[in-house]
Amino acid sequence: MRLFSCTTPLLFIVLVLVNACRIDRVRQMFDELDVDKSGSVSLAEMKPTLYSLGLADDEIESLVARHDKNRDGELQFDEFVQFLWAS
Repeated sequence: MRLFSCTTPLLFIVLVLVNACRIDRVRQMFDELDVDKSGSVSLAEMKPTLYSLGLADDEIESLVARHDKNRDGELQFDEFVQFLWAS
């Protein structure tokens, strides 16, 4: 299954660069949230930002639990990406 169809190599290169820029921005967001620089974002690290978006504790905990695939109570980068795309 193809994710997208490109008619020219230039269009393909542009799409790859746009996606790379997005991932770089997501990495920056992740690194800013990872206050203790542990390589994962804890619930405590995420709550202030998510509170500012109007989410309540139960909503935050449910969202994080849904994307915490290894059930360690924190989101690693790949889980964080899924969290953002699903939100």
